[in-house]
Amino acid sequence: MLSGKKKLPTVEVVNYDDVPLDCLVYKSEADITSFHGMLRDRSNTPVVHARKQYDTVYIAQNIMMVSPESKGVVNYEDYGITFYQNAYKRVVMWHLAQGQNIAFFRLP
Repeated sequence: MLSGKKKLPTVEVVNYDDVPLDCLVYKSEADITSFHGMLRDRSNTPVVHARKQYDTVYIAQNIMMVSPESKGVVNYEDYGITFYQNAYKRVVMWHLAQGQNIAFFRLP
């Protein structure tokens, strides 16, 4: 990215109805944990390579949340912070590192 060979990824929030049918979508905890397992095991599978081909990845933002109380955070309402499980964060960061745009959406 620094050399200008890749574009900077973007992050946006879209409506669930705007998620295209023919794209990479993570709709459930199982979707995230399955792919996270591949990344954690450093597998170089066709699945991992195929996921690098997408320009935009759609990820549900209301899955895999962690309660602020379990993190020991006091007055979290003041900041509007949402905490997520590590697998969720790592999958999101992996896609960003590939230069892919992230579009978060809320499941109905």
